[in-house]
Amino acid sequence: MARLIPEATIEELRSNINILDIISQYVQLHKSGKNWFGICPFHSEKTPSFSVNEQKQIFHCFSCHRGGNVFKFIMELEGLSFPESVQRVAELANYDLGISIDNSENQNETSEVTKNSKYKLQRWSKKSKRKLKTNTNLKNNSGYKWEIYQRDRYH
Repeated sequence: MARLIPEATIEELRSNINILDIISQYVQLHKSGKNWFGICPFHSEKTPSFSVNEQKQIFHCFSCHRGGNVFKFIMELEGLSFPESVQRVAELANYDLGISIDNSENQNETSEVTKNSKYKLQRWSKKSKRKLKTNTNLKNNSGYKWEIYQRDRYH
């Protein structure tokens, strides 16, 4: 089992860092009122909808509705587990955790979960395609609407 990070260590790290310092390494932010705004790194957009509240130490995107603390930001942006995100935040803030995280066993568990998730997604996708193909509204005109749907949906 992967080594757990003590809650006191996580709280100490959280209290000694500023979410703005970490997120500004990934997103260009500008101050507007009491919050900082920028282009959301989780989806493509033209107008800034990504907000960082320095007082509450949280982020939120008003378009894709993602939000959370600094650890959640790193987890979602870099695709890391929680212990890995804690370690990554500590690295970005030049903060010594005093412990090392062994990810070798955790990677085996994660790869099994990923394989299982991909399998379930593929099964769901095949079932959905079968249902859509049998729908008469999409099958009219020799499958023309179905081809348009496929082109627009997957490209």
